[in-house]
Amino acid sequence: MELKESKVHPLLTNNLVLEETINLVVARFNGNIFHLNKIYKLFWGDDNFFQTEYLMQDEYKTVFNDLKKYTTPKRLLSFIDASLIYLYQKYKGDKILSFDSHFDNILERLY
Repeated sequence: MELKESKVHPLLTNNLVLEETINLVVARFNGNIFHLNKIYKLFWGDDNFFQTEYLMQDEYKTVFNDLKKYTTPKRLLSFIDASLIYLYQKYKGDKILSFDSHFDNILERLY
């Protein structure tokens, strides 16, 4: 399956996912410039294939409420997971691209 941006169904993420991904790349690759340049191209360069939604201050309250709503002892969501649920609901998403099964029974997951 190939992921492509569509005018009807754009691929979206948010600033929290970008921040988490950049921190992961720095840690996993020990600050290697090659990998930092690759992640830059993915987020802001020619390799970009998605739109980034920057959460506003008042949206964080809604994300936190989603975190409380969907987190259980058997399903421990992160704040970033809750932000993706919020984004999915805000834009009436079709599916979320994730390998994390804790999204199951909340929204439709691809993969």
